[in-house]
Amino acid sequence: MFTVAPDLSMVPRFGVAGWTIVLVAIGYLVVLTLRGRRALLMLQAARPADPAALVTFYRRNVTRKIGLLPPVALLLLVVPGLRPAHLGLAWPHGPSAGATLGHFAYFVVVILITGLWWRRSARRGEPVPRPRRLEILVPATGAERRWAWAVSISAGICEELVFRGLLITAGIAAGWPPIVAALASSVLFGMAHLYQGWLGMLLTGALGMAMAYFYLPTGSLLIPIVLHTLIDLRGLVMVPAVATPPEPVQRDSVN
Repeated sequence: MFTVAPDLSMVPRFGVAGWTIVLVAIGYLVVLTLRGRRALLMLQAARPADPAALVTFYRRNVTRKIGLLPPVALLLLVVPGLRPAHLGLAWPHGPSAGATLGHFAYFVVVILITGLWWRRSARRGEPVPRPRRLEILVPATGAERRWAWAVSISAGICEELVFRGLLITAGIAAGWPPIVAALASSVLFGMAHLYQGWLGMLLTGALGMAMAYFYLPTGSLLIPIVLHTLIDLRGLVMVPAVATPPEPVQRDSVN
């Protein structure tokens, strides 16, 4: 059962302007979902022949993620009594914050250890727990790796501000229990990763609930942002593309 930080249990009601912003944000997420699937297909077709294809894909991804920020800022301007802390823009606090921070430290260690393990496996040509369809997103050059950092950081910040901050707050403002609001936002979070396939959507939805677990007791998006960013960096930067095993040497038979 979730304990909820005080700020998140006292969210003011949204007016027409506030709900309009929420609906526009959800509509923008739908557009990003559809375009993301199409963009991945285009990347799969273009990258083998175009050395700049992945950097272009990354650059557009970062730009679209930044487009998630205006609804958050506008909501603070148009909803009377809505404070940044209601959207998770605060330091971790609340009676359960200490225990949650301990769990956060544990998850950071797990992410780093698994990342190093999978990095070693990928370099040996062994399989890693990453969908094959996402191998096309793994950077190979210095420029691609720099943009992969930008993609991971922008996803961690922008997606958490919208999916955990804006959407959970909107659910609470509508009168939903925080756990129900967290479930609804996690479903949308999973659906937004349609390009990863059904298994990827389910795993991402579960990840959304994990982020809510860290968010609701602390009233802060800082922990989810850091964890989200680290998970993306593990998938894109820490774990390289799986190496192709060398072809066995063919010896000519001697008669």
